[in-house]
Amino acid sequence: METMHSKQTEGLKSVISVFDSTPVLSEEMIKLCSWMRRQTFCTYYDVIHTILPAGVGMKFVKYYNAAENFDDKHFNPEQL
Repeated sequence: METMHSKQTEGLKSVISVFDSTPVLSEEMIKLCSWMRRQTFCTYYDVIHTILPAGVGMKFVKYYNAAENFDDKHFNPEQL
């Protein structure tokens, strides 16, 4: 792994830790993804989702929080 010191890296944050030391996709698989994306006119997300082994993938989760100034006095207990 190499580091870059240039104007391109200004303002970027440091990496705190590496999630996994072994890549999920090999260089050959990344090239295949690029080829598939061009051939099928789809997104990298779609191609990578197709190539990843079962049980490995991305999961999008939405979280909702009440605002700091949320006032629940206008709601009954069943609504909360």
